Amino acid sequence: MGSRQTGAHDNVPRAPAVDDGVDRALRYEVVGWATDDIKGAYERITPEMRKRRVDKLQARFVQARKGTHWDQRRKRT
Repeated sequence: MGSRQTGAHDNVPRAPAVDDGVDRALRYEVVGWATDDIKGAYERITPEMRKRRVDKLQARFVQARKGTHWDQRRKRT
């Protein structure tokens, strides 16, 4: 295995947006961070990126509801 940096945030779980593959530029914009590095100079957010993020959030929401009273209510209607 390669070398791995260790630090104060090693025990912090990864953000769901990272796991969903949401682009860094969009993640930064959503939380109001600036991308001041060289990557930020070339990153652009597209409508497709925004749609993919919304689709991933919707899928997480639907998955989280499964088996709850909300899911049961929806099936009755």
